[in-house]
Amino acid sequence: MGVPPALGGAVTNVKPMDYFSTHHRGDRDMAAYALFRNLSVNDAEGLAKYRANVPAIVAAFGGRYLVRGGAWDTIEGPADVPPILIEFASMDAINKWYHSKEYRTWRDLRHRSAKYYAIFMDGFNPPKVVED
Repeated sequence: MGVPPALGGAVTNVKPMDYFSTHHRGDRDMAAYALFRNLSVNDAEGLAKYRANVPAIVAAFGGRYLVRGGAWDTIEGPADVPPILIEFASMDAINKWYHSKEYRTWRDLRHRSAKYYAIFMDGFNPPKVVED
């Protein structure tokens, strides 16, 4: 029996680049994430309306806020506001939400009210560990 990877052992039966590949799904479903970072606000009232109305739409599309406000520590680089992290079942689910007619009006309001970075990304499922 080998040493588990978390304790310094080797992962076997996995190509070297596959371990951190965003395309490695194995036989498990993989969540996907929408990450938003507010860069500037030019209409606080519009952004407040957006923030009050969008969580219900996110939930209707199966999304779940993992990070939305709260306390934070900036460890490296500039960060004057915490990011927003929303989990969805898949990249397809994120895109259905983001491009939906239900979200479109609110997305347009956010675009007029503030400047954001937005990134959609697959989650990571480590490969199954095969012990010797």
